[in-house]
Amino acid sequence: MPIPLGAKAPRIPNWPALRLTERDLPTHFSNGGNIGLILGAASGGLVDIDADCPEAGMLAKDFLPLTGMMHGQASKAASHFWYIRDSVPAAKRFCAPDGACLVEIRSNGQMTILPPSVHPSGETYAFDCDDAPGRIEVAELCRKVARLAAAALLARHWPAKRSAPRRLARPRWHASSCELERR
Repeated sequence: MPIPLGAKAPRIPNWPALRLTERDLPTHFSNGGNIGLILGAASGGLVDIDADCPEAGMLAKDFLPLTGMMHGQASKAASHFWYIRDSVPAAKRFCAPDGACLVEIRSNGQMTILPPSVHPSGETYAFDCDDAPGRIEVAELCRKVARLAAAALLARHWPAKRSAPRRLARPRWHASSCELERR
């Protein structure tokens, strides 16, 4: 879906119903704008787990299932984790008591900006891993995202002189190769 350069929101009315064919692409993507992907059933079951806050970004690889597809921008590398399901979970935002979003399950009726689009800050989105999205049962994915949100909230309020709740996680990903590293 076309998004204006440097923007994150679509300007097309009723965009969740938009379905472009290959023949439509030159008409909609001729101005060098951003690229938005409609999630859930519209994209064959793609789900984006968006680690919105710094704490969720720091802990995401410790709590989320392994996936071969991640992207972000320089200041928030690997902040979007991709999974594919035949049935998709409901969209859900996990927020702190002050209302700040910690992590989101983005699916049906939502969209995500894809690389090489430009964030409103001017940073370019880039893939950290550009392989197949992970596969996991919906209920298990939802449990893992909820645990990530809880750990992010704990990390946000953890005493500064003590290590954050990273120890609560089990396996961890190797950041450079997107492969699982055992402790």
